[in-house]
Amino acid sequence: GELYKSKIKFFKKFHRNPKKKLNVLEAGYPHNHWLYPELPRYSYYEKLFTEINIGQFLKKFGANSFYKIHPDRNKSFVKEIIKENYDTIVEENFETLNLNKFDLVIQTYTLGRTFMYSVLQDIPIIFLDGEINEQYNNEYDKKELNKRCMMINYTSQRNYLEFNYSELENYLNKIKNNKVS
Repeated sequence: GELYKSKIKFFKKFHRNPKKKLNVLEAGYPHNHWLYPELPRYSYYEKLFTEINIGQFLKKFGANSFYKIHPDRNKSFVKEIIKENYDTIVEENFETLNLNKFDLVIQTYTLGRTFMYSVLQDIPIIFLDGEINEQYNNEYDKKELNKRCMMINYTSQRNYLEFNYSELENYLNKIKNNKVS
């Protein structure tokens, strides 16, 4: 929390045109099926299932959905699955993306540079929080992260990740109607 505190507190209020469709960027999970296969909330297949559900939900919501695919997953069957559930696949390096083209970023994973890069940018973040209690056991860190991100808790249920879609919809509507500061 201390490392980024000085950067986070000086963000401007986010403004967008509420008449336009939301442009939502989902930051894809970076790992393949060989990494962390036994850890809950880190399973490659659970993350893929969650990302597919997010893409389908964004389409139902009426948003323009963009999926930033990780280079390790770009040349696999995953790309074809993602294409079916998102409007656009983004292949360029996350740190070189012009985030001003998007109204928000959805993150499902904190242990990577895409999350930290997002936190340091002037863009709303919805974070699907399945790991916060394991990774951030310091209450100060949780509090600071909660100031910067809109948090949606999820849990591992019946071999897949489950989260509250109405909470996601509420956050999307807040962003759409300029109610996020």
